[in-house]
Amino acid sequence: MASRSTVLVAKDISKSYGDRTIVDHLSLTVREGEAVALTGRNGAGKSTVLRMLVGADRPSSGTIEVLGKKVSETNPEFRRNVATVIDDLDFFPDLSVVEHLDLLARAHGLVDADALVVLGGSMGCLDDVQAPWLAPTRELIVRTVHAGIPFLGVCLGHQLATVALGGRVCTSDHLCLGPAEMHLTPDGEKDPLLSVYSGHRGIHFNNDVAVVLPEDAVLLARDPSGQIEAVRFAERVWGVQFHPECTPEIFDGWTIGHTEKEWKQRLPWSEAISAAEAVRRDEDVVTAEKAFAVRFLELIAPTTA
Repeated sequence: MASRSTVLVAKDISKSYGDRTIVDHLSLTVREGEAVALTGRNGAGKSTVLRMLVGADRPSSGTIEVLGKKVSETNPEFRRNVATVIDDLDFFPDLSVVEHLDLLARAHGLVDADALVVLGGSMGCLDDVQAPWLAPTRELIVRTVHAGIPFLGVCLGHQLATVALGGRVCTSDHLCLGPAEMHLTPDGEKDPLLSVYSGHRGIHFNNDVAVVLPEDAVLLARDPSGQIEAVRFAERVWGVQFHPECTPEIFDGWTIGHTEKEWKQRLPWSEAISAAEAVRRDEDVVTAEKAFAVRFLELIAPTTA
């Protein structure tokens, strides 16, 4: 009888919360065609094991591989191959376990949208009381990434993706306003999208910045002060702190479209006027924005066999 290929390998995985150990040095191998039942009393750690095996939680130690690759909940290929039903709220009472898993597999593999783009806003990425739609947007971003749909987050959209995928955002010590140079990393210079900004400036208007990136995210650029400017979270999944959608007319609306009395940012009104004038004079930013938009559309275009 031919040997069956290995689907899942967990080696010596443990999970602790503070001083309490929930899972202690568990090893498990599952091969193609096998069905495995994990039994135990309530609180024994069954759900914790399952969450680690599907990438929803990280083990404190040990390794997990599915189809020979490290488990990563943000990897679209992994999400297309793994379907889970863990919480009671996810159940449909008329569907069997197999039907639940098939439904989730179809959700991960069959999509209608060409891409998701989330733009900016005046609120912080965790201001859920002020903006109740933020939490569903973060969930949508996670589902989009898991389904392998291309994604671009701009300013607030970038920050929402950062926290939704496991990173951290905080308020900067200064308001970044107007055109500024972008310093691409070696990965940024090779990135199919961000490389179009090599040697160009981007338009900025932000208080908050990403300070800790999600696991496996690739830093593509920093601003002149060293803050994170652009990130690739996964294949065809980007976040940018600058505004590639912003024209001089849009920037005027954000700045001098207000009166001095209405201007409530941390910079003086005179600097807002100077920034608006700098954007209007800077033809380079418009050139870079057009190249960025064209390249993004090329990268998200459905491939034909």
